[in-house]
Amino acid sequence: MMVDLYFGLRDQLEYKLGDTYRWRTGRSVKNGGRPPEGNLDGEGYTECPLCRKDLFVIVRVRNDVLQSVEPNTEKKPFIPD
Repeated sequence: MMVDLYFGLRDQLEYKLGDTYRWRTGRSVKNGGRPPEGNLDGEGYTECPLCRKDLFVIVRVRNDVLQSVEPNTEKKPFIPD
C-alpha cells in the first residue's frame, strides 16, 4: 500500500519496511531534517486501492530505518463512511 509521508525528504521516493530513511541535509526536523539519533514517529496518510477508504498512520523510524506503519486511531479520516 502506498503511504504519503509528511516528514524527511519528500520527493516521491519509494520505501519499504527495513529501508534507510532519507532526511534533508542541513534542515531542522520540522523542515525535513534528521531528528536526534534518526528516531521519529511521523504522520502518514493512505487510501485503500480496493475499498477507497482512507486513514492516517503513524510511521516509526528508528536509527534512520523505517520500522513500522500502524493506523492512527486518534485522527479521523477525510472520506466519510
